[in-house]
Amino acid sequence: MIIKTTYSNYIDNPGIIKGVSTNAQMKLIKADYKRRFDTVMVREAGEMAYYLYKDTRESNRYYAHLMVPSENTKGIYYDVVIEFGTDKPDVMLSNLNMYNVRFFSNDPAFIFTYAYTFKHSGLTIDWLEKKMNKKALTDKPVIRNPRMQTGYVKSLYFAYYFMKLRRLFFAEEAWKTAKPLNKANVLKMIVDSETKLGDIRRVKEIQKKIKEQERQDKAIVKDLTGYASDNVKIVKTAAKASKVGRIKSAIKSVRTASVIKRIGRKK
Repeated sequence: MIIKTTYSNYIDNPGIIKGVSTNAQMKLIKADYKRRFDTVMVREAGEMAYYLYKDTRESNRYYAHLMVPSENTKGIYYDVVIEFGTDKPDVMLSNLNMYNVRFFSNDPAFIFTYAYTFKHSGLTIDWLEKKMNKKALTDKPVIRNPRMQTGYVKSLYFAYYFMKLRRLFFAEEAWKTAKPLNKANVLKMIVDSETKLGDIRRVKEIQKKIKEQERQDKAIVKDLTGYASDNVKIVKTAAKASKVGRIKSAIKSVRTASVIKRIGRKK
């Protein structure tokens, strides 16, 4: 079944196919994704790289290519592309939220959970499908997405919130400097899903090694601190023992002198 939807409609109702979420649940999930987006933006100093294109061959068709940062793996950025099109190419619409959309994302959560449903609903950008895992597009995700929903794709939500933040939905204002679409150049810029998955694994492995090294460094510092503390204790104990020895010696000397003095008196 081919679906036509706007970006805002997808955000408000991501389970447009076999959706089971209630309005209350959708509001909670949207609020949670917005909070998480804000947290990521703080980490990224409010920046997200993006590129804007207009397809001059297809009247009033726009493309936004955003490098969406991973929430969990710092240093990883997903290629997210949104195509904005209209059934009335001769009519200029000022708000891209009025256009129908198709998507691409090399986020593994999208590829292996939702790509199949998006493709068979007409919601993937066809000329970018070569950058997706082939089996993900042909084999039903019966375990990860048994209801075959279009679902909540975090990278698409983050892209939407950023576009809204930067007012990129207003075609007349934001897209004056958009470059003419060159599909070959865009394809060169985008990493295929398998390479992206490898990048994620390598970055996670590096981060794991860094954390292990930090853990070892902390252990060494702790050992050195303990060693230093023990030496301080030893010095203090030795000093105390020396002081006690001197006191005992003095007491013994006083007692000896007292005995001598008493003996002297008896004589």
